[in-house]
Amino acid sequence: MKPESMFRTLDPPPGGLNRLRNRLHHRPASRYWLPAAAAACLVVAVAWFGVDRPAGDTESLMELRQILEDAKPPPLAIDGKQPTRLDIDTDDAVVYWLDAQDDAGVQ
Repeated sequence: MKPESMFRTLDPPPGGLNRLRNRLHHRPASRYWLPAAAAACLVVAVAWFGVDRPAGDTESLMELRQILEDAKPPPLAIDGKQPTRLDIDTDDAVVYWLDAQDDAGVQ
């Protein structure tokens, strides 16, 4: 079944298409958003660059970052076995290897 057979073509109301074209043609281009956008950019720029941040906050954040980077995880034991930490080339993941030996040492 074709869409043409399901939907009939509708004509605009009498004089409606001409009224729409006239209204669009005579409509002045509104640029009311331009001053509002400029003002918003100015506010953001003043807030970002104009406000001085206290030097103590920056130093405190740097110290906290250093403490967190130097933090060591607690010793890890799985079923009484010590896993071996594997070195991978990323800082956002930690991988451990747990050797699958039973108590007698047989794999």
